[in-house]
Amino acid sequence: MDALAELDRHRYVSLATFRRSGAEVRTPVWFAAAGSRIYVFTMGESGKVKRLRHSSRARVAPSDARGGIRGGWHDATAHLLTEPDATERAYGALLAKYRWQMRLADFFSWLSGRIKRRAWIEIELALIVLMLALAGCASTPAARAVSADDVAALAGTWRGWLATEQDFNAIELTIRPDGSFEVSGPRVRATGVLVPGEEILRFDGTGPWRGTLVPRGAALRILRDDHLYRGTLYRVPEAG
Repeated sequence: MDALAELDRHRYVSLATFRRSGAEVRTPVWFAAAGSRIYVFTMGESGKVKRLRHSSRARVAPSDARGGIRGGWHDATAHLLTEPDATERAYGALLAKYRWQMRLADFFSWLSGRIKRRAWIEIELALIVLMLALAGCASTPAARAVSADDVAALAGTWRGWLATEQDFNAIELTIRPDGSFEVSGPRVRATGVLVPGEEILRFDGTGPWRGTLVPRGAALRILRDDHLYRGTLYRVPEAG
């Protein structure tokens, strides 16, 4: 997944789609990664939408706002989203990345009436598709599972500021030795359990509080599945 993480460091990608003749057309666009995919929005009547209706073939490369290429190209497939859950996931990822700039774009699109004509595009890098396929048929030994002892070692209180879709929010996470947890903060209250897995630790809580925890000594990296809360919490020393 390194290719996806490398792309997501940039603010723009050049999205290349293809005409029926095979000619490539490049457009610099905002984008955001969520899971193993990239999401982009555009106008429903744009050329790229018409080209994707004909062929899902695409390429992406990091770029600047003018389309100047800043890295290598990646072959990909792209398709238009129609399901509300999928478009909400795409919007949430872009909002988490661009924050007030996305809100501003929404405002001007609303004023002009263009917001109702938006189209959402989901892009999957060909390299990632191949990696997932190889992982599914690999015969290498299974990775070490996260154990109950790993969970118990995280017991205690963790605090920090998490980036949200609009600003930052002060969060307190309390983990109990049995793996249950409670998260609280302004406008936030949820409970749930930690779920050990293969090399990762998941949290499964009420509402949208599901995602991944990555322990780093006295720090705990948290990423919700919808990417609307993410950041690092720090262990609160016990009194006495």
